[in-house]
Amino acid sequence: MGTMIKRDFKPMFVWLVVSIGALLPWVVGIGVKVYLDLKGEPTWDWLYFLNPGILVVEVWSTFWLAAPSIVLGLLAHLMFSGRIPWARPLMRWEQGMIVIASALWGAAGSVPVFIEMFWKFHPISFVVPFLYTWLYVDDYLLGLATGTLLAVVSIGVRRLGR
Repeated sequence: MGTMIKRDFKPMFVWLVVSIGALLPWVVGIGVKVYLDLKGEPTWDWLYFLNPGILVVEVWSTFWLAAPSIVLGLLAHLMFSGRIPWARPLMRWEQGMIVIASALWGAAGSVPVFIEMFWKFHPISFVVPFLYTWLYVDDYLLGLATGTLLAVVSIGVRRLGR
């Protein structure tokens, strides 16, 4: 038989969480623009968003809009590497459950904010994106709390099974 290559899923998992946070606003924005174009409503031209000056501001916006995912990715990295004391007793899948719950809840909570942001788009949205981030950061925290609660319940079930 061939040699089985074991891959460490931790970096891939962390980058997946960060990538979802970075790409989701733009996927939603493209969807909103296409929808409004199909309805015949006025929107900004596609070339406006590809202007080099605007691209610099879009990178700034992406950082702020993805900030909760970036922090969650950092938390996942620290948790998976054993640097967070309260997470050490957790099994790897329980740690993953905490991160997944936060990422999914946060993504679900951010989609309506992104729809609203791009529906009534104004260029100032790119300059102050952190104002939008505050509208869904609580969803990431609620997901984090829910995932932690599920992990604690899992620990209790494991201890009962011994």
